[in-house]
Amino acid sequence: MTLTLYLDADTTLQADVYRDTLTNIFAPTNDPLKLDITKKDGSVRRIDCYLDGQIDYPMSSRIGASHAVVIPLSAPEPAFYNQTQVVTEVMMPTSPAEIAITMTGCTWDDWPVFDITGPVTNFQIAHQAGTTAIEALKLISSIPDGEVWELDFRPHYKFIWKKSTGASRMQYIDTTTISAFATLRVLSDKATKAIDTAATSNRFIFTGTGLSAATKVTMYHYKRFLSL
Repeated sequence: MTLTLYLDADTTLQADVYRDTLTNIFAPTNDPLKLDITKKDGSVRRIDCYLDGQIDYPMSSRIGASHAVVIPLSAPEPAFYNQTQVVTEVMMPTSPAEIAITMTGCTWDDWPVFDITGPVTNFQIAHQAGTTAIEALKLISSIPDGEVWELDFRPHYKFIWKKSTGASRMQYIDTTTISAFATLRVLSDKATKAIDTAATSNRFIFTGTGLSAATKVTMYHYKRFLSL
């Protein structure tokens, strides 16, 4: 993708400052650039991207002291999203517990993150579209009282770890359910209804044993869109 900008400068000295400033803004870092687009209704959609090549300032695109500039960008996840993260928490004193996510208006999937606060033994997440089962991920271990394990399903992460120390907990995945670790996500409205035409939500159903009033699940995700 490209972003075309116009440097409206009154003098060549001012144009030099603008070019230096623009180059610094888009200089590569380990973290993505976050471009926000404000729609006419005031809502904002964001896309994460990286500089994809050199920013060129050819003489042929100069108009007086001003300059038209094309910024080459790459978006590894080519979908816009609402920049406000959706955080949903459910207490789990008994089993099962559930979080239902309504994706009305969302046209792209999102990969969630779950924080599981113990105590809980043999914790499982089952994903359903309406009443139709899609996948399930199970852990064969106990999460101690007050300890938090994070299950990160995002691309390029795909990791389970103990939050307080960063220690891996990948070894506790039930290998008969490991494929869900690669595929479990919050489906768009269209994808949900393709599985179950009567579905109105993505249902994430949590089960386990050895629970208490302190056991809980916190889910993090974004609403994503294929276009503005």
